Amino acid sequence: MDTGTSDKFRFFRWIVIGCGIYDILIGWVPKLLSGEPVLAFLTGTELLGYKNYNRLIGSTYNPNFTMFLLLLGIAFLFAEMLENAGKKRWKSFIWKVLPLFILSKGVFDTGSRAGVVAMICIYLIFFFRLNRGVFIAGLIFITAGARKLTTFIPRNQSIAGSFWDREKIWLHSFELWENHFLFGTTPVGFEQAYASLFHKDIFHAHDIFIGLFVEYGVIGGIAFLAVFLMAACKLSMLFFVKKNYRYLNIFLLSLPIIVLTGFLDEPVFSPQIGLLAVVLLSYWEWYTKSMHVPLNINLIKKITVQSKN
Repeated sequence: MDTGTSDKFRFFRWIVIGCGIYDILIGWVPKLLSGEPVLAFLTGTELLGYKNYNRLIGSTYNPNFTMFLLLLGIAFLFAEMLENAGKKRWKSFIWKVLPLFILSKGVFDTGSRAGVVAMICIYLIFFFRLNRGVFIAGLIFITAGARKLTTFIPRNQSIAGSFWDREKIWLHSFELWENHFLFGTTPVGFEQAYASLFHKDIFHAHDIFIGLFVEYGVIGGIAFLAVFLMAACKLSMLFFVKKNYRYLNIFLLSLPIIVLTGFLDEPVFSPQIGLLAVVLLSYWEWYTKSMHVPLNINLIKKITVQSKN
């Protein structure tokens, strides 16, 4: 990246981190100051028509949208911490722990199960890049205590029921795609098409892969898969290269959020969240367009020969 683009990207990352903390504070403060929702209504952090709604909404009017913003903030903060660790700037590393704790607590407060699982994955990537020993210990701890750890997942009592509901939405969305195979329902038409067939108001497919095929048809879905596979391939190649690319940690931590949150939900269907993803992907494209990504031709030939045999 040139200097101007690099400065803008850094500014964008800190804006996301700052907005994430702001979303949490305006969700926490009104409830701490008063039990009445008046202040929350004035700050736009309370949904009309809901009573005793305990999920953190922030300023996005949807806890799942806030979750995505907070996860991006965590990823960007982790990337800064890895840079500090690489340069032995431990004071800068330590002071970032407080905003990291606030953002992580905020993800739990959104009540998003997909968000918590995605956050755990981001933490594992961070520890893998920071210290392999800590990463292995964390992986063993999570694997050994997986059953007990599920009790800390928000709304864990309704996990089975929610998954059943998701499964029905996915199956119905697939039926919708069969009826709108080529061009899809469009994002605007999904709700109407779903309601006309299944008599229920569902705004999106709750899965990024199914959703893109349903809303944009086979043409848009295949285009998305092509972009996804190229990005995943390029990111994987850069990951195993010994060169210390300056911005690799940023994208290694942030890009998976789009997919991780998209498996059980689809926050990027919202324009306000989709815009963040588009900006992130545009910087990724800018970062990699002039970069030489090594390709091991001998390895590819070997894999091809083995597959033929």
